[in-house]
Amino acid sequence: MRFQTRLVSRGAFALGALGVAVALHAGTPPERLFLQQLSPHGVTVKWRGGDAQSICYSTEMTNLYKSNWPRCVDGVETEDGHQEARLTRLGNNLTYYYSVGGIVSASQQFRTPPESSKPPRDGNTHILIVGDSGTQTEAGHEGEAAEVLAGFHAYNARHGNEPVDLFLALGDTAYVEGTDEQWQKSFFEIYPGILKSAAVLPTIGNHEMGAGLLPICIIRPAFCAGDPPKP
Repeated sequence: MRFQTRLVSRGAFALGALGVAVALHAGTPPERLFLQQLSPHGVTVKWRGGDAQSICYSTEMTNLYKSNWPRCVDGVETEDGHQEARLTRLGNNLTYYYSVGGIVSASQQFRTPPESSKPPRDGNTHILIVGDSGTQTEAGHEGEAAEVLAGFHAYNARHGNEPVDLFLALGDTAYVEGTDEQWQKSFFEIYPGILKSAAVLPTIGNHEMGAGLLPICIIRPAFCAGDPPKP
């Protein structure tokens, strides 16, 4: 998909530089947007919802406002209504900006890692690690994950405010049963700024498999095909 030809004012460039999303055409942003499989020369951008059909990218954000910018990749539909676009032939150790459909924002950026055995350009790798963080959808624990994230942002602001390079989620990321709705509320709506700029590596916990020690097929048989397993 190519952008419609349209003039963009200096005000739009200023808003984009401040991290405010600017649309080149009327559109609806995705409900979830995240990065996977980030390597020195490629990354997968994945999203769901909204009306975006392609991802455009550049090392200069201003290029994304151009109606004929050629570095765009159409999304491919995957499971559960997601789309994904694999960006390839990237340079290592560089910061790239990307647009989702026609939406441009300074927060939509990522840094490719260096080649193996080489240090990052700034000498640092910033990793955010969370575990047992999916309590937003558990009664009585609403707001706790957001408070922890606010604490991280406050700490980070006092120590250079470096962007996160890698986001590790060590399980129990979606309470109580790991349903799609719980993932949306406990993960995608808690960490949207980090997910759109850092590769995420999640691991599975017992709550992603059901409620506590019980497999989800025991308590929600409709989620599983065939006979539910025995505990």
